[in-house]
Amino acid sequence: MPFQMVLTASVNPKGMYVKVADSQTRLQQYLRAVAALLDTPSPIVDGITLIENTGADLTPFHELAAKNNRYGKKVEFLGLNLNDYPLEYGIGYGEFRLLDAGIQQSTFIGPETYLVKLTGRLIVRNLVSILSRIPTGMDMVADMQAYKDPSNGWVESRLMVIAQPFYMGKIVGMYHLVNGTKGVAAEHCLYQVVRNSPGAKIIPRLPREPQWVGYSGSTGMRYDSLSMRLRHPPRVLRRVLRHWMNAPDLQEVWKTNLASNPV
Repeated sequence: MPFQMVLTASVNPKGMYVKVADSQTRLQQYLRAVAALLDTPSPIVDGITLIENTGADLTPFHELAAKNNRYGKKVEFLGLNLNDYPLEYGIGYGEFRLLDAGIQQSTFIGPETYLVKLTGRLIVRNLVSILSRIPTGMDMVADMQAYKDPSNGWVESRLMVIAQPFYMGKIVGMYHLVNGTKGVAAEHCLYQVVRNSPGAKIIPRLPREPQWVGYSGSTGMRYDSLSMRLRHPPRVLRRVLRHWMNAPDLQEVWKTNLASNPV
């Protein structure tokens, strides 16, 4: 099953709170991430859609793809300028506003597409291993965490697999609910999308623990440092246990939706 990689990018964060703020450093990190996908021989990585949010010059990306696309990936680079919102709303507001616009303008993303939403500066070393284990016909696959009260929780947004019809039907416009001044992140809103989609074909855990390469945008932490690599085996074990325990149990999550919206 082929997937279209969808990378969000902000080359010039323009005052947003990010640990890596230098435009040239960020550009090089985005280029490395795109190069890694271009250099993936597996056809499961069918194409790459990079959506840039700050009106940056995309010539370096076009030059990279012209030189390095030996596996014939379907590649497009969409330049938008959508950072004109109150910065206190948070990065997630801008990212999903960007995704909405970019997905609708894409040449390659259509009703049959499974899009893989990626944070553009990061590389997932075992991406092919993860994607090859995604069952066909799913609406959404992502790591999810229910809180003690399962009516609230969190969805990890750095790596998600979403069918285009589910995105267009359930996630488009979600960014309006993101508000950093009220402590509402995009990850909280994504959880409510899941909670409000009873019966949807959703898997609340990725099939493998992602092996991240790159730097955290909020803390500057290097994901592939020695200390982070040492944390990887316990995380793999925790993922196995969560799978065995069926955590989170979406049936329990969906019950909270039905309880608050009785027929």
